[in-house]
Amino acid sequence: MNSIKQIKPVAAKRLAKKGNRLRLVGVGILLTFSVMLPLLLSANLSVILLGEAEMEPIQTFLFFGAILALILLGTAPAVSALYGIAYRGYERARDGMSASARMSELRYGQCLASGLLLILRPLGVVALFVGAYALASLGAFLLYFPLACVAIALSVLWMWATSGAFLLPYYVSRGETVRSALRASRRAMKGNRRLYGAYMLSFLGWVLLSLLTVGVLLLLYVLPLMLFTYFTLADRMDRSGGKQRSEDESR
Repeated sequence: MNSIKQIKPVAAKRLAKKGNRLRLVGVGILLTFSVMLPLLLSANLSVILLGEAEMEPIQTFLFFGAILALILLGTAPAVSALYGIAYRGYERARDGMSASARMSELRYGQCLASGLLLILRPLGVVALFVGAYALASLGAFLLYFPLACVAIALSVLWMWATSGAFLLPYYVSRGETVRSALRASRRAMKGNRRLYGAYMLSFLGWVLLSLLTVGVLLLLYVLPLMLFTYFTLADRMDRSGGKQRSEDESR
């Protein structure tokens, strides 16, 4: 399996086994609530506590900083747990196991650390676009298009620069610590960044299309397929990385 076109059908076949899709849809819905609930609570609290009064800039910064921290503390372990649950289903479908023998129980701290590292990558992209919008609003909106182009270019560079952590969820889901998972991910990604880019681009159209359905298509179809394609691809990268390591050691 040397291309995403070959990997995706294998992933879809494994996803169809043992109710994996339904399980991941349920976890995805819970993850959505873990993000939306703090936002709704913060909106209601700001109306109740402040009423018509306007907050000072420092108060605004602290208030929304606290809300962001609350979202991260709830979402980060949930994201890591989503990968862990997906890996259990993937492993059963791949090996025909009744239960995952290698999947260890993840601690909250480990889930939090790996989840935060996962969230920081897309969060960096969001921050770039928010910054472009803020700069354009300070000047003229005619600047937004060139600033958006710069944000897109920087986003691509950011995702490429942090691609060494791409396989972090794979190794953490197998029971490794975050530190050892990062080391293994960096090793396995050597020579595999082309596949990483192909994987990201192959789902870009689906993610954009999901925006038109307010995320429904993402939860029901795209997210489960993305996760199983990810683990199928990660298996392939791990094997190629292990083969390369053994060749280096034999020299």
